[in-house]
Amino acid sequence: MISFSIEKRELKTDKESQKPKDVSEAIEWSIAKWKFIAEHADEIEVDGGPDTCGLCKFFSNEKGDRQLCQLCPVCIKTGNFSCLSTPYEEWTAIVDEDPSTEELREIIALKEVAFLESVQEKMDLEK
Repeated sequence: MISFSIEKRELKTDKESQKPKDVSEAIEWSIAKWKFIAEHADEIEVDGGPDTCGLCKFFSNEKGDRQLCQLCPVCIKTGNFSCLSTPYEEWTAIVDEDPSTEELREIIALKEVAFLESVQEKMDLEK
């Protein structure tokens, strides 16, 4: 499994140079990321973006280009490219606007966990 740490208020992962082995592991990494952020919302201002997201890592090529983004189950669920129309959009807005709102960051991180878990449930049903 993946583990996370915080360096200078930025989320880091021990698997930065690795990719998940399959989409199920990728979504597990993404859920774990947002659970960690929710637990440490008062310490994190930078979520690490695609470098710490299992789904982004799985659906990008070796150069980090997200050309396969449209195959991501998040994009399929929302019908949008990247993480538009997800709680992540709220996260980036609040962090850019006012990084001092820890309670709001925790709430949004938990919304992202719930969203990703709903994506995971849909994937499980389609197996």
